[in-house]
Amino acid sequence: MEIANSVDPVQDGRIHIEKINWPFLSEFKGSPAEYSAGLKLAIERGWLWMHESGTYVKITDAGAALFALISSQNAAVLVDSFSAQLPM
Repeated sequence: MEIANSVDPVQDGRIHIEKINWPFLSEFKGSPAEYSAGLKLAIERGWLWMHESGTYVKITDAGAALFALISSQNAAVLVDSFSAQLPM
């Protein structure tokens, strides 16, 4: 999901599958089994939708909401961490 979220979608929000699988396998050194399991999980949880041809996916509203939640939680953690370091 992180890789899919980092890719600029093309026409109609499409993310070509090779934009996800190549970084996962080459840069992150994931195995094909891990890639397949992660993709399947993201689809089952409704975060990604895959076209029947298997050539592209789209991030669903649920997937976008997941990243909005993660971003807001990360922002809160950063603010808390920064505030804890300020002199009183």
